[in-house]
Amino acid sequence: MRLGKDFYDKIKENELYRMAYDCLHCGSCASIWPLEHRCSLSAMYQSNEANAQGLNRIMQEILEDKLMFSEGLVDFIFRCTTCDLCRVNCPGHLRPRDYIESLRKDLVEEGEVPKIVMEVFESALKYGNVWGKPKDQRSKWAEGLKIKTVSEAEDFEYLLFVGDSSSYVDRNQETAKKFVNILNKAGVKFAYLGNEERSSGNEILRMGEEGLFESLAEENIANFKKYGVKKIIALSPHSFHALKNEYPKLDPDLNIEVLHYTQCLNALIKQGKIKLKKKVNKKVTYQDPCYLAKHNSIYEEPREILHAIPGLELIEMEFIKEKGVCCGGGGGGVWIERGDGTKVEDFRFNEAIDLNVDAIATACPFCTQMLEAAKEEYGDSNIEIKDIIELVYEAQF
Repeated sequence: MRLGKDFYDKIKENELYRMAYDCLHCGSCASIWPLEHRCSLSAMYQSNEANAQGLNRIMQEILEDKLMFSEGLVDFIFRCTTCDLCRVNCPGHLRPRDYIESLRKDLVEEGEVPKIVMEVFESALKYGNVWGKPKDQRSKWAEGLKIKTVSEAEDFEYLLFVGDSSSYVDRNQETAKKFVNILNKAGVKFAYLGNEERSSGNEILRMGEEGLFESLAEENIANFKKYGVKKIIALSPHSFHALKNEYPKLDPDLNIEVLHYTQCLNALIKQGKIKLKKKVNKKVTYQDPCYLAKHNSIYEEPREILHAIPGLELIEMEFIKEKGVCCGGGGGGVWIERGDGTKVEDFRFNEAIDLNVDAIATACPFCTQMLEAAKEEYGDSNIEIKDIIELVYEAQF
């Protein structure tokens, strides 16, 4: 298929895409992955298809009017998990992920997106969350907990931004409940938006629907201002990234301190407000969430928390921190099938198995979901998938 002339003209005018001519075609952006890995860059570099020779080649062919888009090529572009390892690995300091996200925006405007992506957009538009669940059930997870909405609270220091996955996905709801109990025991004054909270919009933006992202963000920003929010604790690195880095672009006057929960917990432990007295006798490895690590350079706080837990032994995997391997859930990956070959979450899970650990710890609801899926697919394994919140809870209660 050939998209409209306006589509190609717009791409040619975008200076970001012209950086593709600086590509060395070395394949470093995909070099960390096994040959059969489903990363879109790997697939592009390793495929024999004429139009799938590497993202930068694709960009060059678009700029030179040589490329016809196909359904398969659109699928390739939406396979990227936006983990940003391509940028880390690139010797030419290019940013392939930026090309992908920009190209997705252009394709969204043309209405050329995979069906599942469109369904996620429709869910967020109708329900204010990516899971397509009713708005009035967003706070159902908090029933029976000692937590107030900002409209009920007389005084609060922090707004707890729960996020879609912790609000609606059963596995992550349990983690959110434990975090509420930890904050209460530490004497933290906090509240949450309840049913007024909307999706942070991070995955919507990463998949290219900029207008819908802005709509969701503006609704959240209006509530932040309405209730005088000064500090936010985000449970998800994806929400954290959007709130910290994307929202101020929409409202430069938005002066709110945004923390990921690991930053908050680590500070409370150091202040002595969280006392970890019970031993958690586990060998644990840590999965760096991409939107916490590579995107926001938060490497040490999660590890300091794990080191502070009595009895816990942290054993690192080979690829960590800036070189950490994605769980496969970002950039829409939690919904999108990525073709044939090894799933990145399986690759990561098998790496943990080789370390002979008792648990994989992480600090992201998507990582938890994806690694739980990998465990289920593996079959016979006693490895636990633990959010750091759960390990802190075990050591405290």
